[in-house]
Amino acid sequence: MSRASAVSDQLLAYYQEAGVDIALVQEPYTNRGRLVGFEVTPFRCFLSRGTRRRGRPEYVDHGAAIIVFNPDLVVVPREDGTIENFVSLDLDCGEDGTITLISGYFKFRVPTAVHVAVLNNLLHTVRDKVLIALDANAFSKRWFSRVDDARGEILATCIDENALEVANVRCSHTTFNGPRGRTNIDVTLVDRWTRQKTIGWLVEPGVTSSDHQLIKFALDLHRREFAHRERRFNLHSQNYLNFCQKYEALVNLRRTYVPDPDLSAPRRRRKVTPPWWTPELKDARKAVRAAARNMAAVGGRQIYKVRRNAYTSLLQKCKLDSWRAFCTLEGTQPWGKLYRWLRDGSRKHPTLGLLMRPDGTRCQTIDESVELLLNALIPNDLQQQEPEAAPQTVCDVQPAGEECLRELAWSISPNRAPGMDGISGKMIRVLWPHLSRRLFSMVNLCRLEAHFPAPWKSALVVPILKGENTGENHEPAFVGTNTTKSHGQTIWIHQGKIDNGCGGKLDFLERPETREMDLENLGVSPHMRAWVSNYLSGRTATMTIGGVSKSVRITKGCPQGSILGPTLWNVTMEALLRVEFPEHVSIQAYADDIAISVAGNTRTALVQRAEQALVPVLGWATSRGLVFSVAKSQAMMTKGYLAPGFTLAFGDERIATTDRVKYLGLWLDPHRNFKPHIEYLLTTEHALFSRLRGTMGAGWGIRRSNLLILYRGVFLPRVSYGVRFWGHATKSSKVIKKLGSLQRRALLGITGAYKTTLTATLQVLAGVPPLDLELQWLAVKEEARDLPQNLRLATMSSAFENMLDTWQARWSESSKGRWTFTCFPDIRLRISLPFALGHEVSQFLTGHGNFKAKLEELGLQPSPFCACGNGIKDVEHVIFVCPIHEPHRTHLELAAYRAGLLWPCRMEDLMSSRTTYAALVKFAKSAKPCTCSDECQGESWQKRFTCGAVLRGHSCVGDAGGADADNSGTRTTGGAVVAESFARGLASGTRAACDFGLMLRTPCCRGSEYGIRVLTCRTRRLKSGLEGRRQGRGRTETFGE
Repeated sequence: MSRASAVSDQLLAYYQEAGVDIALVQEPYTNRGRLVGFEVTPFRCFLSRGTRRRGRPEYVDHGAAIIVFNPDLVVVPREDGTIENFVSLDLDCGEDGTITLISGYFKFRVPTAVHVAVLNNLLHTVRDKVLIALDANAFSKRWFSRVDDARGEILATCIDENALEVANVRCSHTTFNGPRGRTNIDVTLVDRWTRQKTIGWLVEPGVTSSDHQLIKFALDLHRREFAHRERRFNLHSQNYLNFCQKYEALVNLRRTYVPDPDLSAPRRRRKVTPPWWTPELKDARKAVRAAARNMAAVGGRQIYKVRRNAYTSLLQKCKLDSWRAFCTLEGTQPWGKLYRWLRDGSRKHPTLGLLMRPDGTRCQTIDESVELLLNALIPNDLQQQEPEAAPQTVCDVQPAGEECLRELAWSISPNRAPGMDGISGKMIRVLWPHLSRRLFSMVNLCRLEAHFPAPWKSALVVPILKGENTGENHEPAFVGTNTTKSHGQTIWIHQGKIDNGCGGKLDFLERPETREMDLENLGVSPHMRAWVSNYLSGRTATMTIGGVSKSVRITKGCPQGSILGPTLWNVTMEALLRVEFPEHVSIQAYADDIAISVAGNTRTALVQRAEQALVPVLGWATSRGLVFSVAKSQAMMTKGYLAPGFTLAFGDERIATTDRVKYLGLWLDPHRNFKPHIEYLLTTEHALFSRLRGTMGAGWGIRRSNLLILYRGVFLPRVSYGVRFWGHATKSSKVIKKLGSLQRRALLGITGAYKTTLTATLQVLAGVPPLDLELQWLAVKEEARDLPQNLRLATMSSAFENMLDTWQARWSESSKGRWTFTCFPDIRLRISLPFALGHEVSQFLTGHGNFKAKLEELGLQPSPFCACGNGIKDVEHVIFVCPIHEPHRTHLELAAYRAGLLWPCRMEDLMSSRTTYAALVKFAKSAKPCTCSDECQGESWQKRFTCGAVLRGHSCVGDAGGADADNSGTRTTGGAVVAESFARGLASGTRAACDFGLMLRTPCCRGSEYGIRVLTCRTRRLKSGLEGRRQGRGRTETFGE
């Protein structure tokens, strides 16, 4: 693929048109670990391990990739076969067994023997059949190269040693056709059995603009049936009336509902069009293909390069325009697709690989992996028999009313994931007029007989990947039928004394006999106990992943996600909480998190008392078949100065003591200063606003007003979780500084200010209190919840006023950000003004922008004086004095006069009304801060030179700057081109004085009548004949003296 984005787009179009199932590619174009061009499609992409290249840490190259286009193929990636420049996966072919597919890339600069050694190791892990696609960069007549070389001989030896065969067939076209010639260097290797199944191997030229031609062949293999997770019903375009009529045609609910083909979600392969695709791109791609076919003609390669570059440029422009349109459309509301991207980033769809067993061996097939994962997530005892049917009991539960049942059905979200029957909450609402009576009678009949229907006892298990592909790094999410949830809520309503207000997910197991005992101890009637027992018996769980489906019988515990689950866990936990412990021991629990506090005067007494307190806890768990995770159990000193490191006996294991413990989302420490928790916030709560840079720009992107909503609705609740307990730890200067850095990224997005702006200035500009003060106020607010209403309001109001007073004192006493202080001296007035901020107006309100005085202060400009000659060019000079901006200032002066202000007025007065502020915003947008003189008032452009520096400025560099600044016709560096342009301007007698704007890694270039000084990252001699003196890499050069 030559690592070209245009080739990715061409392959995507060809693969979908030709109906390709699997593609094995080399040198793919990737960006941050994703295959560019295929990320918006439902295709499964597998990349080789990345190779670090120059630049940032995330800049890596992947030598090979495998793309699975057919969604009905059962494939599993091989962890031991995914290494640098090689990627492999297993294709399950049903009756034909499993075939291993390997895509490999032999780097030309790496000896072939190194790649062959890696390939040999991969082949040793292959059990049966194999197919290998290689970009070998080697010549051999065995794959019809014109000559043999040493690289080809090494690879040929590897082929013979592993009993492989070359599937290449002599063809009129070569696999490589580039500027260096035409030859065959791409090899397809197969074993003897697969060679007989290979059909129609050929080279298809002109498909892409890559110098490697496309190789196409077919395999005559059976295909394993792909098991899909669940049936989906599409009600968006379906007529509800017709749907209800079809349902009424059924006799009753006991007859299985067969979904209509019009209602079922489509499972067929469909062509996916990227959102950035346009008719112009289609025409440009056709032109590139035509030029590629005529490359052998005279001048054909030059025409091909021109069309290819034009197509690549248009493709990048369309992608950028599509992304900006998406951000603008989705940015009109704070919640939606753009918010999910800001929160989660680009989601990767992990696939299940060959898992590692507890004994250290790896599974051989995907069936073994699915069984291992299911048994790890759903512990069960295959030897345990189903409990006998409970004896007939007298019903003492009141029947559920039809209106009550409707409320329970409406409590289920319409878009909630359906169970195995595919019935969603929306379908229940649509069918409710026809379904209510039948469901009402069924629920009450089940209540009378203490029975739960068997079809409603089946649940789907959706594994959620938490890390690497091991059984321990997945957690289950149960998806039951929505009718089951409605029925389960009826039991929850009639539970009586069962509920004690505690909830959460269940990870423990329970034996039926102990559950009956716990329910009886709580005074639950025999009929209710029989109903619960029937609800938990005969349940099954099915997991479908990677096209493979496995089921298991649930013999222990209660399914997660059920309505009755938390209540049943409360029943189990109640027995532990009623255990009588000594006075020095206290116990509390939330869901399945248990905390035990033990007091003692000495270390020996603490250890003995703690171990004694754990004995009844362990006995309670053993009697109910529960298992504690010793690895997740920790002990910590909460008072005193005993050093951690000792252990506590807990059955046959020991619990280690640490200096910090995470309990219910809070990091606790012995000194109760909550420093570990604050450090944890600094490392986790910045992802939401870290991606803002690519979602907004001048005239496009997410609204900044929505960012304030995200700050209030997402960022602040996450950071302030549990602040009632740790709010007192935010008063030290170090913590205040850390919290300010945590808040800073969000404030930069809200205000659009430059990164050099102080955090205190950003807080005032955005109208957002310092994070430490707001956390302290939220802590008081949480504590005031238990107070009477009048006292609660008074307490909150007093705390809020104290926060504003402290904020005002900090702002008034600070010696920095004084220009913003002239705009907003009163904090209370600022938070009462609903300002719409933007990048342009933020520069004028902070003084940090493209003002020469500020740039000179930062070392980015040689002089702070304005081109008008009236003094230093700072923000005050631009707004009130500079004659260059007189046309832009007229509207601002008029608005000030209409507001009763004398010009020049105070900045505080301009901020006091909506009309004057709107005039300031208009002035900021029309008079953009510009460091260019009055002789060059054009649009700024950005150029990346061959030296790697980015230069911002104008195209009017003398008389010849616009012609030569594009670096065409010369091989000099960017700095040299600028110097040459200045020299030509001087030679023509024109004053070539232009002060360039803010530049990255490159200082400004300045021309004068005596000489030109340029800083370059790399030096070369000029072709223009100018005399130059080089003083070393990255130093100043003097030209044209």
